[in-house]
Amino acid sequence: MGCELALSNFKTIKSEDADTMSLQGNVREYVNQLNNVILSGRIVSSVVIGTSTTLVPHELARSYQGWHLVDLQGDARVWRDATSTADTTRFLPLRASSSVTVSLWVF
Repeated sequence: MGCELALSNFKTIKSEDADTMSLQGNVREYVNQLNNVILSGRIVSSVVIGTSTTLVPHELARSYQGWHLVDLQGDARVWRDATSTADTTRFLPLRASSSVTVSLWVF
């Protein structure tokens, strides 16, 4: 089961001060990047990753750009299987040093 997050659009305040307008422009650009890349992801909960490649369906309807472990229910190292030929628009190929249940933020 997944869930999505998003920030509201950044609203600028009109100002005659060039530094204030420049700062607001930089903040708006940063917030847009967060929304468009990192926060436009999904939590994938309670996935069992084994020592052979596990294809984790991410349901992003596009290729993933990255992922983070948000919960690790055991002592294991988890990594992306760079040798996998899985369809990245559907799956994140992961392996673990020992079988472990994880939750992931995939973006």
